[in-house]
Amino acid sequence: MKKTNKLFIALCLALIACLAAPALLPAGLNPAFTARAAAALNKRKATLYTGKTLQLKVTGATKGVKWSSSRPKVAKVDQKGLVTALKAGKATITAKVDGKKLTCAITVKPSLSADATNLTLKAGETKTVYLTSRSGGNLSLKAYNSTLLECRLGSVRGGKCALTVKGLRAGSQTLVVTNTKTGEAVKIRVTVRESGSGDSIVDRTEVTVRVGRTAQVKVSKPLPMSYVYEGEGQVMECAFANNGYPVDNYWIVEIKALNPGTGRLWFYEGSDPTQNIVAEVRVTVK
Repeated sequence: MKKTNKLFIALCLALIACLAAPALLPAGLNPAFTARAAAALNKRKATLYTGKTLQLKVTGATKGVKWSSSRPKVAKVDQKGLVTALKAGKATITAKVDGKKLTCAITVKPSLSADATNLTLKAGETKTVYLTSRSGGNLSLKAYNSTLLECRLGSVRGGKCALTVKGLRAGSQTLVVTNTKTGEAVKIRVTVRESGSGDSIVDRTEVTVRVGRTAQVKVSKPLPMSYVYEGEGQVMECAFANNGYPVDNYWIVEIKALNPGTGRLWFYEGSDPTQNIVAEVRVTVK
């Protein structure tokens, strides 16, 4: 009977030792001492093109995540952490979890771009602008003045597209190419000079004048012709000199400087000052 009791006691002690064994393991190997990893975001910064998306994820969270964007018109985020790039700019995506704020800095770049946005050519000359589209979709060219330009927009292949522009006569126009999928557009300003020497009808295209003083621009093209001018605030005033009559076969426009700033003066034919521009003068008032 004593031997039986001793065997029973030995078995009990062995069982207790087995159950207590995990507590004797080092803290790094013992599940009871393993701390939960702190919540973290899978990305802290990213660059997206308009129309593209990015999935953000939080690891180590014990509760639900609340997502928000500092500029939802630039990059929006849903409550699953999916970020959608909407227009060029910068935004900060924030994930609130476990009483903390985790952030990801998002930079959005245009998915549609052109290698040139200002084009100058002579009448009869042809140039090509190369466009890049990173969001898929087709490109379309807005209606333009076919008496001024001859344009051909190629197909998008591998995200690339060529726009061929031929100048027909002197003038200026802004071409607008749009991505039919995203609605994103790029503007290309085209100026066609007269063939031959390519000289402008004005004697200068850059004018610098001090406040309170006047400057003159000579125009060699006869009327009918109109001009308009613009600037940051009341920068300048313009008027034809000599009651609009020519002097030595030139028409003279006087520029009166009012306030410091920059502006421009341009001459056009027809009724639309944004289309048939034949000359432009940039003005700086100091």
